[in-house]
Amino acid sequence: MATDRTGQVLGCALMIPPGRFLAQVRRVNEVQGLALMLVITKLKGLAVDPAHRGRGIGAALVKRGVQLYEQSGFHVMYGQFTAERNLEPFYRRQRFTVLDLGEPLQPLLALPASIVSEGEERFFHRMLG
Repeated sequence: MATDRTGQVLGCALMIPPGRFLAQVRRVNEVQGLALMLVITKLKGLAVDPAHRGRGIGAALVKRGVQLYEQSGFHVMYGQFTAERNLEPFYRRQRFTVLDLGEPLQPLLALPASIVSEGEERFFHRMLG
């Protein structure tokens, strides 16, 4: 979470284990599914108050999240956004690879499951460490 000096919230980011994907892996291999909880994370949400956009707050939140997960030994961070939002330039500046519309996120760790987009979504991913 990013706040100003008065404590007003300017933005926040939510990074969590990718629940549905991990459940798929656990159905095939319980141990591998549990181990993945410690190496892959999803940038589930990122929001900045519209009055404060364009000031680097979102970038700072992503950077800090990446730092924390790298320090914790995670290997992959990924997320997705709706194509109409045109967030590709933002995520590329944060050193993420942005995939084309409808392109599935190929398993980055040779896993027995895949991550597919829903509707008009685009994936982005980044190796950590």
